[in-house]
Amino acid sequence: MIVAVALSYFTGTAHELLPTALLLATAAGLMNLTVGSYAVNGFDIAPPGTTATVYGIYNGILNLMGAFNSIIIGYLFIKYGPFVGFTSAVFFMALFLAGYLVFIREGTWKRAIEYGYSLVQEALSRYH
Repeated sequence: MIVAVALSYFTGTAHELLPTALLLATAAGLMNLTVGSYAVNGFDIAPPGTTATVYGIYNGILNLMGAFNSIIIGYLFIKYGPFVGFTSAVFFMALFLAGYLVFIREGTWKRAIEYGYSLVQEALSRYH
């Protein structure tokens, strides 16, 4: 995947549209093959009883990033050039990893779960 992205940088600077698109599509496809290996790490680390919450937050953020990632990076690539476009992709990956490390703390999850339970109890008490 990294080789395909690196090669797409060079084909992009040469203004070769088809090879750049094919290399980026290859990189995205290869990344999707590895999704299972890093997705389950959060589930394994999550405190007992919070796996569904972890998956919901993870999947929601992943879907948002998937929807806007190509648009943002494409705009940056066209507006500011390939270096900024490529660097922004690395920035978003680092941002994802930082968020992943921050949210997988037991204390954070306990507070999130307790808050979720209180919201459920409040909603249920309104209908009883």
